[in-house]
Amino acid sequence: MNRYFYPLLLSLFFLVACQNSEKRKGEIDLFELKKFDAQMEKLSIKEGAPSFKNMVKIEGGFFSLGSEKGGLATSPRHDVRLRPFYIDQYEVKLGDYIDFVKNTGWRKHRTMNPTEQEKQMPATYLTWIDAAAYCKWVGKRLPTEAEWEKAARGGNQADIDYPWGNKLDKTKANTNPDKIVKGGQYPPN
Repeated sequence: MNRYFYPLLLSLFFLVACQNSEKRKGEIDLFELKKFDAQMEKLSIKEGAPSFKNMVKIEGGFFSLGSEKGGLATSPRHDVRLRPFYIDQYEVKLGDYIDFVKNTGWRKHRTMNPTEQEKQMPATYLTWIDAAAYCKWVGKRLPTEAEWEKAARGGNQADIDYPWGNKLDKTKANTNPDKIVKGGQYPPN
């Protein structure tokens, strides 16, 4: 059997399972793209947006995307050309995301009444659709996969696991999924 059979079979199973699962109230069905498009069209950019405050310019040029060490999702490593782009220096704060929900009527977040400390933490439990809608509201967009990887590598072109090398360094990144920390607590890439 060829090497694509089982991943393809698993993907097909996942699609069928997703279509047959019961939706939560207010959840956007990814297969109903017209509904998503209509909701996105209703969003307007908030007053004063966009702001390039706390954004970093990433220079364009050729970039090696992917890894030879990875599976089908990341290999083969290949060169792509990127235009210069801006990316936020810090994660979106939960308080900023809650403001978006309250001002636009977007579907509610699981934490609608965060404490003052929680408002300063990164927004979590968002779907791609939620993130794209928030970006539109603030006059920005989500980075592409290639843009995100270039920014995450911090200019390093080597086939390494982290911007600093192949060994995980807990002083350089938040590696504890059970403890969310305020943005900007670790060195930039």
